[in-house]
Amino acid sequence: MELRAILLAGVLASFVASALNSFLWIPLFQSLSRKAGPPAATLWRPFEARLHLVSLFAHVVAGVSLGFLFWVSWGLTAIVSVPWWQRGSAFGLITWFGIAGPLLLSQIASARVSGPFLLKSAIEWLSACTLIGLWCAYQWGGGR
Repeated sequence: MELRAILLAGVLASFVASALNSFLWIPLFQSLSRKAGPPAATLWRPFEARLHLVSLFAHVVAGVSLGFLFWVSWGLTAIVSVPWWQRGSAFGLITWFGIAGPLLLSQIASARVSGPFLLKSAIEWLSACTLIGLWCAYQWGGGR
C-alpha cells in the first residue's frame, strides 16, 4: 500500500475526529458541567477559533503519526482473516491504550484534573484513534 494514501486517510480521519470533538464532545460536556454547578462549569474555556485550530492541529498530528504507524506495521498483518473494520478497530484500541491511556493515568496521578475533563479527554482520543484506525484499515484493505 502506498504511504501517501495511508497518511491521507489518517489526516481525513483526524478532521472528522476534530469535528466530533468541536461539535459533539465539547458542547455535551459543557452542558453537563453547567448542570453540575459552579466548580465544574469553570473547567471549560469559552469558544475561540484559536483553541479549535490548536485542537485540529493536535488531531492532524495524531492522524499522520498513527497513519504512518499503521503503514509501518504493514496494516497489522499479524491479524489475519478478519474484515477491515475489525483490524481498524483493533489498531485504534491498541494505540489508544498505548498512548492516551498512560497520558490520562499520569494526569490522574500528578495533576488535579476533574473527572469530567478526564472522561471527555478519554472519549475524544478514543474516538480519534478508532476513526483513524478504521479509515487506515479501509484504505489498506480496499474495503475488503
